[in-house]
Amino acid sequence: MSAVFRGPLAVRFDEFATLMRATGGRHVSLLSNLRRLDHFLATSFPEATTLTKVILTAWFASFDHLRATSRSRYRSATFQVCKFLRRRDPATGSIEDFLPQRCPRSFRPHIFSNEEIVRLVAAARELPERSADPMRPHSAELVITLLYTAGLRIGEVVRLQVRDYDANDGTLVIRETKFAKTRLVPVSSSARRIIDGYLERRRELGLSCKPSDPLRCCPNNHLPCLGTVQNRLADLMRKCAIKPARGRGPRVHDIRHTFAVERVRQWYREGKDVNALLPHLVTYLGHRNLESTQRYLSLTPAVLHEASARFEVFSGNSAHNRLVKS
Repeated sequence: MSAVFRGPLAVRFDEFATLMRATGGRHVSLLSNLRRLDHFLATSFPEATTLTKVILTAWFASFDHLRATSRSRYRSATFQVCKFLRRRDPATGSIEDFLPQRCPRSFRPHIFSNEEIVRLVAAARELPERSADPMRPHSAELVITLLYTAGLRIGEVVRLQVRDYDANDGTLVIRETKFAKTRLVPVSSSARRIIDGYLERRRELGLSCKPSDPLRCCPNNHLPCLGTVQNRLADLMRKCAIKPARGRGPRVHDIRHTFAVERVRQWYREGKDVNALLPHLVTYLGHRNLESTQRYLSLTPAVLHEASARFEVFSGNSAHNRLVKS
């Protein structure tokens, strides 16, 4: 019996999970979806021998209430499993059995203003220390700093270890993250001061600071919980009136979007060749390709404004040159 899966396809799911891990990377989202599917089968189709079209239809219907982007992500992960299962059982359903799902592109991330980030950091610093977690306000400030100044994913921040920070070079090693990539990220001077001060504070309090310890320390030196860190940041956003008391509003991931947008805006202001520099941003953010980075920037009013201003300067100079030549 599988140690992770309990449904009728537990053995096959174990084989698939092992194969995915062997290809490199953590595949957190994919394997999380697999566990949900396993639970669904255990409760709704306990006698299933494969993922038939009927079962897949019921599975897809179980998350009809989610946003289109979430539904699309779950379907995509499920079809990867189906492709694996069809090698042994041709009765397994496939992507060809279903109509393509239209995913609207109306979503726009919230681009944080400098004033909102200042309020967020101030709220983090005001958090009361606890006897079990004396680093609480400092930890919140550290997380916000890394998200905003280094453009990291929240999961990357949570998984950082003390050894990943090089105080001499001012760099962070982001290990085996999304798409099985490891990258070296330089951090700003302000971020270096925050990290250096954070580690110094830990040592002053006699808290463990071994190379293998999490960079963001937790009570009793436990590993940080991604969900808890995200929820605490969301609470801070609500406290600062950045996020509404009810409903979705700005997401933690939007701070990463803000980093990318601000970087491109700065390039426009400096008159840089943005198209030539975008591949560097792709590498820095750890994206798979340029299209992924462009998705962060497309139709973002802040970027469009800077691009428009840049075009006006260019077109104005061109007109001036034509007049001079005539």
